Amino acid sequence: MIRIYLSNDLDQEWDESGQKEVIDNTEALRACQALLRELDRPNKKPEVVVLECYAQMSTGAKGDIENAQRRLVELLNADREYIPAMLAMAHSHMLMKQTPKARNMLKPISKMPPNPLFVEEFERAYLMLADIYIGSKKFDLAQELCEKCVAQNKSCGRAWESLGLVFEKEQSYRDAAEHYETAWRLQNETSPSIGFKLAFNYLKAQRYIDAITVCHKVLAQYPQYPRMKKEILDRARQCIRVATDDQR
Repeated sequence: MIRIYLSNDLDQEWDESGQKEVIDNTEALRACQALLRELDRPNKKPEVVVLECYAQMSTGAKGDIENAQRRLVELLNADREYIPAMLAMAHSHMLMKQTPKARNMLKPISKMPPNPLFVEEFERAYLMLADIYIGSKKFDLAQELCEKCVAQNKSCGRAWESLGLVFEKEQSYRDAAEHYETAWRLQNETSPSIGFKLAFNYLKAQRYIDAITVCHKVLAQYPQYPRMKKEILDRARQCIRVATDDQR
């Protein structure tokens, strides 16, 4: 339950500048802290300490992040390869805009053989490091990490979405669309951001009908979704009209 309340922080996609979208998580944080208080006892398990650190960091306050880092250092002093603490420390560095430190914390995880006890943490480490590599235009390294993630979990929508972004950055729009298609399906065609990316790459790949179809699906659920109508739907329709006129 605690992980569910922290999901916005644990699963948030980092953008190219190393920052994440700001989400109001006040209510979720209160509920999470209430549950953590129930587990507050001497000799806490390391996994509980890590969850407390994430809850502390989710406030975004510098002092809270630094306090969490000190607690994570204690865990790592006891076990230098405790994956949850390594990942949480990388998370803290990203929040502090210390991307190189986060990368250096994540790279050893990416080279370790996956531990079945920490499947989720390995997945999140791969994706966070992939986000960093995409931001620094190291697309081959990002692709390798996303493919490792997919090999471990074919239902990981974030990995498919990141692969789509890699191909989009390389201007391989058809390949990007194929990967965004999978991410779109895995989200049951309900994510407007993925729908936008898919429709955009359909447009760039000259798959105009497909672009229009996705636009309609997104706009049916989110009528005011920004840029969808003007930048994709209207442009796709115009491209079809031009192609039709050229054939006459």
